[in-house]
This record gives sequence, C-alpha cells and structure tokens, in this order.
Amino acid sequence: MKLLRSQLELDVTKGIIGGVGRGAIAGAALSVGTGAAIVSGPVAGVIAVNTAVVANWAAVGSVIGGIAGGIGEWVRKKKIEREFGTVFGLSRATV
Repeated sequence: MKLLRSQLELDVTKGIIGGVGRGAIAGAALSVGTGAAIVSGPVAGVIAVNTAVVANWAAVGSVIGGIAGGIGEWVRKKKIEREFGTVFGLSRATV
C-alpha cells in the first residue's frame, strides 16, 4: 500500500471519501424523489420501492460525489496556498 506523499493528497482523498458518502445518499434520495424507484402508489400507506433502482442511483451518485468532493478539496487547498503565497510574497513556483 502506497502512503500519501503530501498533505494535499491526503486532503483530496478525504474530500473524495466524503463526497462518495454524500453522493450515494443524494442519489438514493433522488431515485425515490423523482419517482424512478417507485413501483406502486400508496396502498394502505405503503409505497413499494425497487431497491435495484435505488442502488443504481446511489452508485452513480457516489461516483459523481467522489469526483466533486476531490475536485472541490483540491481547489480549496490550492486557493489557500495561493493566498498564503500572496500574503508572504512568495512566487507561484515556490507555493
């Protein structure tokens, strides 16, 4: 197992992991919310849900969430590095 070489890699990895969890939850909620996973209407207060459709939407959501989480964390860290360089007069090459 390769260890992460920098704080940036660690932060991006944490962003990906967090994004995967949030994306899966959002995908599952959207599948039910849009009606894609609904099999039958409310019968005696119960709605039948197709779990395979929910799982597919959750998988897609987790991929999208992971990508968004990683990119978002990378952009956030680069912005902090850029601001640090500006405050302390460092060139972009050294930051």
